Amino acid sequence: MAANKERILTLLVIPDSAGVEVKRLRVPRKWVIASAVAVSLLFVFFIAVLVHDIYLVGELKDIRQLRTENVQLRTQIERIDERVAGMTTVVDRVQQFDAQLRKITMLSDPERNIAMGPVGDLRKNPAAQDPLAAASAGLKRDLVKNSNDRAVDLIRHRLDVLDAETRSTEQSVRNLQLYLEDQQALLAQTPSLLPARGWKTSEFGFRIDPYTGLRQMHAGVDISSNIGTTILATGDGQVIWAAPQAAYGNVVMVDHGQGLVSFYAHLSEFGVKVGDQVKRGSEIAKMGNTGRSTGPHVHYEIRLNGVPQDPERYILETL
Repeated sequence: MAANKERILTLLVIPDSAGVEVKRLRVPRKWVIASAVAVSLLFVFFIAVLVHDIYLVGELKDIRQLRTENVQLRTQIERIDERVAGMTTVVDRVQQFDAQLRKITMLSDPERNIAMGPVGDLRKNPAAQDPLAAASAGLKRDLVKNSNDRAVDLIRHRLDVLDAETRSTEQSVRNLQLYLEDQQALLAQTPSLLPARGWKTSEFGFRIDPYTGLRQMHAGVDISSNIGTTILATGDGQVIWAAPQAAYGNVVMVDHGQGLVSFYAHLSEFGVKVGDQVKRGSEIAKMGNTGRSTGPHVHYEIRLNGVPQDPERYILETL
């Protein structure tokens, strides 16, 4: 009996109302222990589930934040890629403009031994026009699939190529600039201006000499006006003669380089001396009637390597 008492637990159920019989429940001890263990396990399970749910809520929040950041990053990458693409288009236009200018200015002449830049027919070979076309297509597909690393690779690759193209184009445009500056200097040196205001009284070519009456070569043009009329340098150069010269009277000669020399005769006054640097349109003398002359005028010649040339071939602007 003692052993049975140890295994049985008695529970008293006492109701709140008076006069109601108190009930006794006899429950085996092992049931109570089992129930306690079960309750404990349920409690532990509940706590575990609660902790897990809290963890999942935090993870879900992080995932949502990462997704939001990922979308923003993709949007930024796409915008950067669009800007890079726009910059590439600008570089392409500059390169095309550079090539056109080189053709117009003959800078692409093989005898000059200067590279033209882009070569080949870009319409027949699109890859030559955009070396990133194939790579960009694949990398952009990866971008759509949330592969931001590949998208960053695309941007870096495009920037590297764009940097190289920009440097190349910059050097090409620099070469073109130097060429155009040389051409500008050459144009400024070319005697292309009429030396004085007045009337042309004699052209370049054969004519009847007013003194001898014989047919004779006239190596320049004569421009008549009043004594003292301003005589202008017809191009940039250096004065190599400013003194009387036989029948030509007072003469000024300007060396323009490239074998070109301009010649001004029958002057009344000198405005320059030997060694002076003159600019196109600057005053160098006054019109006169010195030497063998039938009236006030300037005899104007252009000589190329010592050979008289028709000044009309050089004159681009009149006064």
